[in-house]
Amino acid sequence: MSRHQSRGIDPELFAPNAQSLANDRYAKAPPSACSNYEYQATSSQERYRNDHDNIYASGDNQVQQERSDYSRLTIELEHLSGYTGKGKNTIHAHPIDPDSYITCMGSAVVIGKICDSQSQELLCAHEEEINVMSLSSTGIFLASAQMPPHSGRTDRGGAFIVIWDLASGRERYRLEGFFRPVLQMAFSPDDHFLAASSEDCRVILWDMRTSELVLTKSFPTPVTVLTWGKMDEKCRRPKYSLAFAHSSQLLHGELAYDIAAMQYRLEVSTYSMPNVGIARTYLCAAITQTRTDVLSGTTAGELVVFNTESLVYRNAVPIVRNGVHSVAACGDTGYVYVGAGDGVLKKLVGRDSDWNLVGQVQLVGGITSISISPGGAQLFAGTSAGKMYHVVANTLVISELASSHLGSVTSCAFGDSSEEFATISVDGSIRLWNLSTYHLKCMTTEAVAGLCIAITKSSTHSGLIVSGWVDGWLRAYDAATAQPKWHIATAHRGEVTAVACSAQYIVSGASDGGVSIWSFATRELVLQFHEHKRAVTGVLVDVKLPHRVHSCGVDKALFIYDLKGARRIVAQQVREGAFHGITQRVDSETEIVTAGADGRLLFWDCDEPDPVQFIVDPSRLKVTCAQVSPSGRFIATCGEDCEVKLFDVGSSALLASARGHSNTVNALAWSPDERQLVSVGADSCICVWNFYQEG
Repeated sequence: MSRHQSRGIDPELFAPNAQSLANDRYAKAPPSACSNYEYQATSSQERYRNDHDNIYASGDNQVQQERSDYSRLTIELEHLSGYTGKGKNTIHAHPIDPDSYITCMGSAVVIGKICDSQSQELLCAHEEEINVMSLSSTGIFLASAQMPPHSGRTDRGGAFIVIWDLASGRERYRLEGFFRPVLQMAFSPDDHFLAASSEDCRVILWDMRTSELVLTKSFPTPVTVLTWGKMDEKCRRPKYSLAFAHSSQLLHGELAYDIAAMQYRLEVSTYSMPNVGIARTYLCAAITQTRTDVLSGTTAGELVVFNTESLVYRNAVPIVRNGVHSVAACGDTGYVYVGAGDGVLKKLVGRDSDWNLVGQVQLVGGITSISISPGGAQLFAGTSAGKMYHVVANTLVISELASSHLGSVTSCAFGDSSEEFATISVDGSIRLWNLSTYHLKCMTTEAVAGLCIAITKSSTHSGLIVSGWVDGWLRAYDAATAQPKWHIATAHRGEVTAVACSAQYIVSGASDGGVSIWSFATRELVLQFHEHKRAVTGVLVDVKLPHRVHSCGVDKALFIYDLKGARRIVAQQVREGAFHGITQRVDSETEIVTAGADGRLLFWDCDEPDPVQFIVDPSRLKVTCAQVSPSGRFIATCGEDCEVKLFDVGSSALLASARGHSNTVNALAWSPDERQLVSVGADSCICVWNFYQEG
């Protein structure tokens, strides 16, 4: 593989700007002992002169967190984006408001508007990603189930289910019992019961009047299909029928009250199939308008029809390719809607063994969820491509409601405007978002995971999104259209893990420990540094001296490079806590701040071997990113505790914290006007936070 060769230093490339011409140093005068800004290693074991590892001497931050003038500062979750379509039944028509729909993003239930993308109501009670939802027949209850905690802890309720009172938006019950992911949930026709299945092969039934567990039944394999059928109200306590599927079997369940035992019992029998040796795997099911047929979708793309009274097979109708992943039957119109793995949505009419195609429309991604509005005039569909659609039932005219990343969102950045920001993800996409509408403005996709992003903020260039990728490439795109502008192939041997821009050059850091300087004008390699022994996690162009670059890495080291002299001039290191983020104060101090795996924020002065200030995150978990606000008064952080926190730079006081993500928050960015924060996470979600002072 050919490597990039440095073309040498252009004398004009690192010329200081007007603000720094008078003095090529920081505001603080360096002590005479360190006038050359270079620390000498004393031994191989003590390469750097920093032994500062006793920051945990006290239980809290050394500077007491007193909430003085900023005691009323607030960060508020304004908008959430992150529908992945991975879960079943994760989009529903609102039972009352025809202009609304209900979905889930990360750990939040989201009530959105068809005609107003800015309007969102967020219901927050979960700590992990929601993977299954169910809406009751009357529209009174909504059930949402979360994934079990990543840590495997069982003391936090496991894969618990929240029952919401939809009218008030309040949590009514919290149902526990599963410690493996929930696969399916469904309310009985009268809202008396909720049935749920899990990967642990159990089905649990709860009473929605009391939240009590009614029964638990185990199956040989996980139940992947669960739906309610007829309800017999002739007796004092109604009898219910259900349809289950596990492996290649479709089962009929009858739930009835046993007077002798004074409890409900669930009896299960098998639907009869012709003896033709075909084993089908069922993915979904629905009961028709007449409640006489069960329509089951299979991996082979068939709609298999069973009669609910005789429990016999009636027909297998070839419908689509790539499997029938979702099916919904409208109780008002009798139409049946089938969603395919190849994105085709089909509208059918018929009964028993006779079915006809009414119409079809192509969506993007496999259709994992379909919901029909009351009356049947419209429906909503969610796909595995992270898209949500509104569909007019009569015409099958579609409109896209939202689009999201499908994998961990690794970085985000603002340019000069507070109205737009960009994100990059391991799904290979870069997306540019409009903050006024929260709509996706444009996007581009590569066949490789994206790791880092920066937007040029100089009038000397048209707006560019500069990005780093797993394949070692640097790629640049037009910030207005996301169209490719240029690339630097194999810019690094390893993954490009960090990128920053000045008006004249680009800085990139890699997983192999390299830091490279590239000319913006020619895109040629100007300088290379190999000081880091492990991956570089952050690079930064100095806020006052454009010929100075900072880098930090997993090797717990922080370096300053003088690009004029083509050398490293400062080296600082700790013994514990790899650095995962870097930012810089913009006031007269111009100190560098590192974010550590041990929860520490360390403030570094180039004249001092040890940190001059520190903040310890209350969670003591890894801080993945820290960003000083444009005014320089605040520093925002995020990390493994899934929270976004705001600290006062001067006093180190924790001013505010909030949770919007269900997994590690990878990065955050301030809007230039300091009114909003954007955070992105491993849960595929993007959170937009309003930042303001109350009163």
